[in-house]
Amino acid sequence: MVADLADDPGTAVADEVGGLYVHADVTNPDSVAAMYQAALDRFGTLDICFNNAGISPPDESILETELDTWRRVQDVNLTSVYLCCKATIPILLEHGGGSIVKTASFIALMGAATSQISYTASKGGVLSLSRELGLQFARQSIRVNALCSGPVNTPLRQELFAKDASVRRAGSCTYRWAVSPSRKR
Repeated sequence: MVADLADDPGTAVADEVGGLYVHADVTNPDSVAAMYQAALDRFGTLDICFNNAGISPPDESILETELDTWRRVQDVNLTSVYLCCKATIPILLEHGGGSIVKTASFIALMGAATSQISYTASKGGVLSLSRELGLQFARQSIRVNALCSGPVNTPLRQELFAKDASVRRAGSCTYRWAVSPSRKR
């Protein structure tokens, strides 16, 4: 299942993989519940959840970032992960386990070359939430991972690179980190 607010690209991806598209606002609890119900109605079970919603509006400094901008980024990048996990985990528990994967960012580990205060804080929250959930549910066969990739060529990244030449230079370095507290050592 692919869920998005952008119907055309969401439908295109779902069609490409032979899946289901659901229009959903992952910052809204009712929309999230309906999204997972649609997946259960269509597929009968849920084995994996990938939380990948994210935005990064310009917020050059905490001194200039407006509270509305801060809240919107936290809602989309972090609260959506909370809501999706809250909806997913009971389903995974009922079906004997599964996997939750979230997109965090290398920025959560080291900060940004150019200030992205709300984005950095939200991705740090995703990373911490992943660790906590991984530890809490590992014994119940639920694996929780956070992908902390470096810059990926997306429309959001292209917009950032187009605005600042120093970011284009910094963007050539990639860092990856995966959190898997349930993994045996």
